[in-house]
Amino acid sequence: MGGHFDANTIYVAVNAIRKNDMKPHIFRTHDGGTTWKEIVKGLNPISPINVVREDAKQPGFAFCRLRARSLFSVDDGENWQILRMNMPAHLRVIWLFTRMIW
Repeated sequence: MGGHFDANTIYVAVNAIRKNDMKPHIFRTHDGGTTWKEIVKGLNPISPINVVREDAKQPGFAFCRLRARSLFSVDDGENWQILRMNMPAHLRVIWLFTRMIW
């Protein structure tokens, strides 16, 4: 299943904790899966990812969820930032939602 804005864009989170791999693994493709790029800049190097989602309304906006925190990207996953409670109200709603889906 492709992205909300481009059928060839797909995000995948891989949690390899059962293989004793604590690194975060998020991959993205823009060509329907022919090539993949790992996109982990800004993520803690010892925090496995549980889920990644593309925003349904804003292109380039994505979210990922670790065990105890949520992060977001405004540049298609190239750079990740922690969602904080001193953020604007609309982002706080997204933060709460990502806590609920996990």
